[in-house]
Amino acid sequence: MATAAANAKSSLAESQLHNWKLFQQFQRHLAPRLARAGASAAADHQLTASGHLSLQLFALLNPALKSARSLCVSNCFERVQREVCHQPVKLASFSEMQHICDPELLAGLLRELGRQALPTFGDARLRAQVGELLANDDTLLPALPRMSSWS
Repeated sequence: MATAAANAKSSLAESQLHNWKLFQQFQRHLAPRLARAGASAAADHQLTASGHLSLQLFALLNPALKSARSLCVSNCFERVQREVCHQPVKLASFSEMQHICDPELLAGLLRELGRQALPTFGDARLRAQVGELLANDDTLLPALPRMSSWS
């Protein structure tokens, strides 16, 4: 198992990680939502709901993170610890949070932010109709943390 973690670490570079500004905007909206939901930490207190959901979104924004293992390994980078999770993350804690943390917290926040991200350029008549053109299929989000590729 140590070999798999070492391979993931050696194949990942901090320069492959992107979308930091978008991620920071997400985190500003996440805290109040988690407070309203009363989200908790994992049983071993290694990972909070905020950290877990932040890591999940960070993985969605960074295609270089192809598994839960690579996501946890990315936490060895200083910037990831500083801006994403604020603590080292064990794979077991991340896995445990998949069963504790309600995926609707992330799905609801993404829907809310999607409604706010309407275009501000172009023809006003077209902008008014963009909301009707957007499709929202969030059926993947509840299953995402439990997909076999994340194990």
